[in-house]
Amino acid sequence: MSAYRHRQLSIPTMVTFAALPLIVLWYWIRDPQVAPFMLVAMLFVAIILFLFSSLTVEVSDREITWAFGPNFWRNRIALSDIAKVETTYLPWYYGSGIKWSGNGWMYLVSMGGDAVKIDLKDGNSIRIGTNDPQGLSAALAAKVTPK
Repeated sequence: MSAYRHRQLSIPTMVTFAALPLIVLWYWIRDPQVAPFMLVAMLFVAIILFLFSSLTVEVSDREITWAFGPNFWRNRIALSDIAKVETTYLPWYYGSGIKWSGNGWMYLVSMGGDAVKIDLKDGNSIRIGTNDPQGLSAALAAKVTPK
């Protein structure tokens, strides 16, 4: 049973996803010979956008899990491996998606913004972007006992 569950949608990703048919139509009107190639390219982009359109984070009694879109790129950490949890802010230029920074992995569904930094007992850290940093921090703080 999950003590905390939150799904953040990426509005820019959803708007871009909705605009794809209009872009293909525009290319088809301008040059019908290019339209099939644009359709293939836009289908590829649509799949990527769908996979990264949301980020769901869950905290149970034993672990924290997070996954993009339809359970894509699912990750988990045992709560017993967490040393410290704190809220943080990531600048817009960090972008979105999955990326490595000099301070550990980041998982973001929006362009920067609020996040929760999770320091692990092995010295690594992870940042999970969220529009509910206080809720996620509180859920983790209630389950994690620092040592």
